[in-house]
Amino acid sequence: DAAKGTMSSLLKMWQAPVSPRGDDEEMPAMLAAVGRAAKASHEGQTTLRAKIKTLEDSERALVNTVDSQRESLSGMLNKEQQLSEELSAEISAVKATLASKLGEGASLAHE
Repeated sequence: DAAKGTMSSLLKMWQAPVSPRGDDEEMPAMLAAVGRAAKASHEGQTTLRAKIKTLEDSERALVNTVDSQRESLSGMLNKEQQLSEELSAEISAVKATLASKLGEGASLAHE
């Protein structure tokens, strides 16, 4: 807001008609306005740079979090796959044992 006010007053001075003799009284006010505008611009740039750095830091932290969660999920999926394979192997073994026992029972029944 301060920068807008300073820029507005600078613009008004710039657009004001110039007296033929070139008023030396207006020069200090114009230089002061230019100084205030430069300071406000510098402060705005500094604030903007700080905000950009904060956003970049937040982005890096978010990317690291996502990468970490991706690795964790990948590990969980691998473990799930391993457990699924082990369970499938156990089920196959139980089926084979049952089939064998049923076969033995059937042959005993025929004897």
